[in-house]
Amino acid sequence: MPAQRLDNTPVPVPPSAVAGQDAEIATGLVHHLGFVADEVGTTSSGETIRVYHMGPPLENDGQMRTHCLGWTPLTPDELAGVWRWIDEVAEEYQAQHIADWNQYTIHPHVCSVPSNGGAVRHYRFSCAGFIIEAFREIGIDLLETDESKLPAITYKQLTEIYPEAARRPHMFHRFGLTGNGPWPIVLCGYVMHAFDRTEDEIRGSAYLPIAGDELFG
Repeated sequence: MPAQRLDNTPVPVPPSAVAGQDAEIATGLVHHLGFVADEVGTTSSGETIRVYHMGPPLENDGQMRTHCLGWTPLTPDELAGVWRWIDEVAEEYQAQHIADWNQYTIHPHVCSVPSNGGAVRHYRFSCAGFIIEAFREIGIDLLETDESKLPAITYKQLTEIYPEAARRPHMFHRFGLTGNGPWPIVLCGYVMHAFDRTEDEIRGSAYLPIAGDELFG
């Protein structure tokens, strides 16, 4: 099953699927991603389902509306590896009391936060980055994240995709967004397009996004 945009017809949801939620202002503009939790069963467009996601904060029993799904078959060992990695990230946050927005970034899709001694204290993720790095943990490189190869996203585009950013412009710098843009940001729609390939293609090469891939379906 390649990635698909949902309609009013319920479809089965594999436990290794990634759910996408549209932005407030536009159908097809993917705003958020999460791993579908076990035993969801079926879903249809706009239905709320249980997910593991970088909200923020990281939640292993979160809720999100779903408008599209991406999926590729995983072996039991691979699926266990994804859940184990999520647990490890959650335990690291809990042990170090890293909460809410301190877990989150927009640019880049993942970044390390050093301790006073220079070692990595913990990592911050965007919701898309959380999905990408989980798959990399099991040897699947879904998406090209080299910033020199990514489309540039303008301030206007950013605020359409992340309306909460428009409401908190003072937090842009905190999430890695300096200046007025454009920025080479890894977007949720890119991940859905990465899933919209054959299993061999998904496992064989990272998807290279193009301008317009912030929209899916």
